[in-house]
Amino acid sequence: MMEEKKIDELVYYIQKNDYEHACECFEQNTDKLNANQRIVLCTRLFDKINNKNCECFISMVCKCFSVNNIRKIFGNLEQNEIEKIRENICFEQLVDRLYKCELENKMSIIMESLDCEKEIFSLIPEDKIDKLLLSMNTEQYIDKYIYRKIGNYKDEELLDFLSSECKINAQYKFKKYKKILVDNLSLQDKVENLIFDLLDKSNEVSISMKTIISLVLGLGEDKLEFVKRLINRYSTQQYDLNKEINRLSGCTEAITIIYTLAQKNYSLHTIIYLFMNTKLRFQITLDRLVDKLTHLGYYEEKIINEINDNYWISGKIKYIEEKGNVRVCPMSVASSRLMTFNINYQNVDTQYVIGDIIYYKIYCYFSDGKKFVVNHVRTNIQNVEV
Repeated sequence: MMEEKKIDELVYYIQKNDYEHACECFEQNTDKLNANQRIVLCTRLFDKINNKNCECFISMVCKCFSVNNIRKIFGNLEQNEIEKIRENICFEQLVDRLYKCELENKMSIIMESLDCEKEIFSLIPEDKIDKLLLSMNTEQYIDKYIYRKIGNYKDEELLDFLSSECKINAQYKFKKYKKILVDNLSLQDKVENLIFDLLDKSNEVSISMKTIISLVLGLGEDKLEFVKRLINRYSTQQYDLNKEINRLSGCTEAITIIYTLAQKNYSLHTIIYLFMNTKLRFQITLDRLVDKLTHLGYYEEKIINEINDNYWISGKIKYIEEKGNVRVCPMSVASSRLMTFNINYQNVDTQYVIGDIIYYKIYCYFSDGKKFVVNHVRTNIQNVEV
């Protein structure tokens, strides 16, 4: 923790309204502290400065911390402490300093933390409000910016405005596009084109598993091809035969998602496609997926056939037994047990050694032992149609 004499020095600079030296002192004496220690220190400093020149202190906090950490600092304060700050602060000085220090993008978290939106906006000249709303870069204030530009709008008017407004960030546009895509059937074709155009031009938007699943559930199975295009063109979660799953995240979210899809009567093709092309396959094993789908009423044979028809699996040979049984550790999916095949039943004359990388199809599954039997084994990826 920061030495007491250095804390006293920092308090001295703050109470003298010496912003530059306060920032310098804080940065130099906390560079070896972790984020939580710096947050706790700033919470203590509110008591130390006794609300004197807290405009200087809050400006220093805005310079030295991210929005999320500023939220934590104020979140550590009691409501009566927040009220004392509000009573003693000069908002005009604070706003002036934040502008001078080019920290106006932090005004949103100050307004949130001190419940002072009205006070701060009353100090902003009309010709600077639009720029401020955009610089704060939150959905709440971008909404206000749009209202100032086009007033109450219909979905199509919003689409036209967003597609032509280059000042609004891509994440905001994508979120609005998704909502209209799901809510307004008549505009789906237009929105799909806008989404693809946005993603082609911007690297700011990532196609997460949450996005993929929400679109599938919101649009229904009829729009699966649109989701597939999104995954194939823009997602980093697309199934990769050569990407090894070293460790599962152990998240229960996957089972919940599969249960939801099954309850809404989605087809095996869709459920398995989503499993293979999102982070679901990094959260649960393939055998657990089969067991869960079987429990939910899908036929085991059809589950295996769906996987077999559409996906090759990669794996590494772990054991070769005398009778030709080979045990394989899967790589591109996870499994509770090693997968197996018998050399004598393969239609190719290949010599296998431990450590070989092979490619294969799932042939059948024995639920009592959580074991997959595989076939169509290949050693060369060039001979595999992925």
